[in-house]
Amino acid sequence: MRLTNLVYTFALVVTGMLVTGCYFETIDNFRLEVSEAPEVYGINRNLDKHSEIHRFHGRIGIEPEESIYLDIPEWTDSLNNPQGMITKGIYDFGGFRFECGWDVFYKWDLFVFGFGATISDDLHHHVSLGINTKYFEIGFFMGFFHQYSLLSYKDNDFKRTDIVKHITETSLFEGMYVALFFGDMFLNYSFSKYTPGLRSAAISNPIPSIGTHYITLGYRFKDTYEIVGGAIISVVEDKQHTGAGLSVNFYPFEI
Repeated sequence: MRLTNLVYTFALVVTGMLVTGCYFETIDNFRLEVSEAPEVYGINRNLDKHSEIHRFHGRIGIEPEESIYLDIPEWTDSLNNPQGMITKGIYDFGGFRFECGWDVFYKWDLFVFGFGATISDDLHHHVSLGINTKYFEIGFFMGFFHQYSLLSYKDNDFKRTDIVKHITETSLFEGMYVALFFGDMFLNYSFSKYTPGLRSAAISNPIPSIGTHYITLGYRFKDTYEIVGGAIISVVEDKQHTGAGLSVNFYPFEI
């Protein structure tokens, strides 16, 4: 895929992010399975100008099972008398996670265009734009996060019944990455953020976003393989959930 194709893909995905459609119910006391925000990073090396590189990767994530409790303030209007209320929510994190994916990068002068897709029990894809130099790289990304989750809640519109169902929702995620190169070693930091989707059953106020910090150290073998490992720290408001990840990257060819 050459520069023009990557630019076209970037424009197409960004345009798609502007199109949404929703239906809302009134709920409270919800419980939702969630995961950390998607990890996106750069090339982990200095890429020659006007060249293209592909990467396949697999990652294992291990996190303790943990529930984060939420208090979401809302307002109701009863006979023109606004009243405050609190919606209770729970985010369920954790467990063993395996994912695999593919990325492609094209470097034009100092700028790097990227596209990638990763699949696990969820699916996410993104576009990125960054600067790649001999000693460091920095960039920004945005994409779609498609999640298959278990949701339970009370339906306020119909006799406050308990509802439990699996949902498939799509959220926009975005963030940035920065890396330092030390020969065949590299240090990565990436921050990614999204708000879990509840379009089919939502509350009047936005539910809290999940921001995830990835801090990893990697080593490259013969320009073809990389071993990368480090910490995963997800933040919801003032609460944290931590885990660890280990990945193997494979670069089959450079054009």
